[in-house]
Amino acid sequence: MNIYDVAKAAGVSTATVSRVMNGKPDVKPETRRKVLKVIKAMNFKPRVGRTELDTIAIFAPMDQVRLSYSTYFSDLVLGISYTVCDYDLNLEVVSLRKMPKDPLDFAVFCRERRIRGGIFAMTQQTDRYVEELAKSGSFVVIGNHFGEDVPSVSTDNFGGAYKAAKYLVDIGHRRIGVIVTDIRYPDHKKRVEGYRQALTECGLSIDDAHYIDTMGGDLSNADTEFRTRTMLSSSNRPTALLMTNTVVAADIVRIIHSMGMRIPEDISVVAFDDDILAVRLNPPLTTVRQPVFELGQVAAREAIALSNGERTSEEVSVVLDTDLIVRGSTGPLQAATA
Repeated sequence: MNIYDVAKAAGVSTATVSRVMNGKPDVKPETRRKVLKVIKAMNFKPRVGRTELDTIAIFAPMDQVRLSYSTYFSDLVLGISYTVCDYDLNLEVVSLRKMPKDPLDFAVFCRERRIRGGIFAMTQQTDRYVEELAKSGSFVVIGNHFGEDVPSVSTDNFGGAYKAAKYLVDIGHRRIGVIVTDIRYPDHKKRVEGYRQALTECGLSIDDAHYIDTMGGDLSNADTEFRTRTMLSSSNRPTALLMTNTVVAADIVRIIHSMGMRIPEDISVVAFDDDILAVRLNPPLTTVRQPVFELGQVAAREAIALSNGERTSEEVSVVLDTDLIVRGSTGPLQAATA
C-alpha cells in the first residue's frame, strides 16, 4: 500500500493526498473527507525513510565553473524541491560527470536509485547524450535546444533579449554592444540572437567589435577586461551594453567606473537575471527578469506528470515569459556620446 494507491482510490492526485496527510489548509473540505475516508478504509500508514520513497533527480554540471554564474541554479533547485516535496518524493542532485551516458547503463542507474523521473539543467548543446537519455524515460530538459521531440521547459531568452535591445533603441541608442558569458550555452545563444534580431529590424548594423564572449571562464579575467577597455576606448564605442547575466555585468560596471565613465549618462547597461546583484550595484541594473523559481516548479511538475503517465513527451514544451525591469542603469542617449 502506498500513496499512489490512496490517490487512485480517492480519485485525486498524489499531491492532494500528501497535503491532506500533512494537514495543509489548501484542500476543499469534501475532498479532505474523501481522502481521509479512503486512508481509514485502507488502513494506510505512510512509511517514512528515504529508501522507501521514489526520487526525482536533478542532473546538472556540478563543477565550480558552470555553477558560479549567479543565483540561477540555487533558485532553480528551490523551485524544483518546493514541488517535489508536495508529491512525497525524494530529491537527488546528480553530477553529469558521474552519471552513465549509455542509455542502458543510465536506466540501471536510475532503477537502482529509484529515480522515477528527472530534470536536466544547465546542459550545453554539445551534450548530445542528454538528448537520447531525455527521450528514454520521464525526463525534462531545462531549455529547448535539443529539438521539439525532447520534453522541455524554458524561459523566453530570445524574446527577453529582443525586448531589452528594442528598449535601448527606443530611447535613442544606435550602437549597442553585447557581452555574452558563454555562447556555448543555448540560453545565452538565444539572447544574442534576440539582440541581433531587434537591431536588424530597426535597420541598425551589428559591429563585430562590439561583441565579446567571455567563454564562461575559458578567457582570463585580464583578457576579458583588456577587450572591454579596448571596445570602450574606441571612437566608435557602443553607447549601451547588453550582458547575458549579472555576474558579468557587475564586472563590466566596475570597469566602466574605473575608466571615469558614468552610468547611464555615458553608457547604458542592461543584464539578464534579476538577482540580488541587480539591486546592489550602483546604479541598480535594468534587467531581463526570468521566473527561475517558477521554472523549477514547472519542470518538476512536468517530470512527475510524465512519470505518472499523465503526459506524453510530445505534450511537454513549456516556455515562460520574461519581463524587462527598468532601473537606473539605462537612460536616453546623451548628445555628447551620440
